[in-house]
Amino acid sequence: MQRWITRAILWAPAAAAAVFVLVLLANQGEIRAGLGSHADYASTPVLAELITKAPPGSSLALGDYAWYEAFWLLRATSWLPNHLFVWQLVPFVLWLGTAFLAGFSARRASGSRWAGLTVVALVICGGVAMRGALWSLNTHGPAAFHAALLAAAVVLAVSSPRWARGIRGWGSATVLALVTAVGATDPLVIAVGVGPLLAAGLVLAFWRRDSKLLQLGAYISAVSIVGAKVLDGLAVDALITWTHKPLNFVAIDGIVGHLNLLPGIVARMASVSPFGGEIELETAIAMIAAIAGLIAAIVVMQVSVRQFKRAVWPERFGIESSVPADAVRDAADDAADAPEAVDTEAVFVVGLVFWFSVVAINLVAFVFTTAAFDVYGARYLVPGWVAICVLIPVLGVRTNLRWLAGLTATVLCVASTYSLINEPDPTFEAASFPTVPLANEIQRFAEANGAQYGYASFWDAIPITWHTRFGIEAYPVLQCGKANCRFYQHNISSWYEPKPGRSFLVVDPTLPLQPTVDPKYGDPVATTKIGPVTVNIYDYDIASKLG
Repeated sequence: MQRWITRAILWAPAAAAAVFVLVLLANQGEIRAGLGSHADYASTPVLAELITKAPPGSSLALGDYAWYEAFWLLRATSWLPNHLFVWQLVPFVLWLGTAFLAGFSARRASGSRWAGLTVVALVICGGVAMRGALWSLNTHGPAAFHAALLAAAVVLAVSSPRWARGIRGWGSATVLALVTAVGATDPLVIAVGVGPLLAAGLVLAFWRRDSKLLQLGAYISAVSIVGAKVLDGLAVDALITWTHKPLNFVAIDGIVGHLNLLPGIVARMASVSPFGGEIELETAIAMIAAIAGLIAAIVVMQVSVRQFKRAVWPERFGIESSVPADAVRDAADDAADAPEAVDTEAVFVVGLVFWFSVVAINLVAFVFTTAAFDVYGARYLVPGWVAICVLIPVLGVRTNLRWLAGLTATVLCVASTYSLINEPDPTFEAASFPTVPLANEIQRFAEANGAQYGYASFWDAIPITWHTRFGIEAYPVLQCGKANCRFYQHNISSWYEPKPGRSFLVVDPTLPLQPTVDPKYGDPVATTKIGPVTVNIYDYDIASKLG
């Protein structure tokens, strides 16, 4: 009986991940609609589509960081049939890619197929914060993909030495460097991808006196950083800019504030936040997952350091090796067809160092800088949580505590799957975001009164444009003094050039950063109220009177 219970615990995460995917497929329409209602998420396809209509000389303003990679990826696939639907699938492909690359690195580092499969399950069964970041393209989700890609390359190079030498090694490194360069336009990729890559190479060079990985890592890093700078320059020349949100070190009270955010963020990474909610089944499950996630994060960091010491300096512990017998057997099976023996200890150490560095660097950057200021800053910590998902089963195998790692993974996967069943929409916390029916009603009223374009707050304009599939176009504005001005990001300059014909203005009191009905606009030719939203139609383009 005990054996069957243990097996059930070990394979429950995979079963939960299967259920998670089935629930996602069953609710994919609602999920895609929810993502489209979030202006940050929908701004990527909206800008990628409407830039083709912009006249020469128009400038494109992105958000708080340069998400060139996402923009270029969508533009590169715009030729595909039904490309708007394809664009909605792209982040899900990257999400699954992140899971399988992370699982591959865990499989090689631990020598255990179970560890690899469990990592895949843990990344797939992400909580609401993971879903929001990984199911979108401009909230640092791709940074986790790049970290997982580099981790997979690191363990592959060490476990299969032929990938670390000669034309194959340098050719693969060149391809990897070019891919990383595009991602490194987001500085988070440099921190959680390039940094851990160099850390793994340094450890291997000093420990095993093997500098191949360090040489390749230094080459990849140099090409990536220089390439990112070149791409940034090309983007600026193409009039693509971003808001250059200042990044500073926080004050002492800011450090404490960021530390206080971590429990809520971990809860949202694992499932949903139960803090402040009524005590019921869903919040109880979420609380258990939050506690399990916090404990797991703390324990795996501590155990990582201990296992690193045991692997690098086994003589201090009076042991020959700390690799479990089953891991040795699995690694031997993998190495059977290899031309030379695999150094399983080296594979484990570089994998451990890489993923430990991801967590450490990610956490330090979050706590000590001004990048995040509230619980929604969880998007900056997605790579770190992916690393925790890798380290839980890898260290479970290493310490012969699979059952404990399996139990932790089971709690996290079941809790997240349960939360997805209860609420598939990852933006449910902002219930006032524009819905598809609301956008369609606004479109019908605008078209009935001869208006094809107009203005609204950022939180309304982008979803309205996306939900109507560009049937009408709403451009983001906000109040400045007694007038309205163009929104400071996520826009194309030509949107605010006066155009012939009528325009509309949407005012939605349920969302922030609303425009004002400027008296200078005169009387509207038509007005209606759709739910909480007021739509005014003007007989001219009110862009001519923006501040």
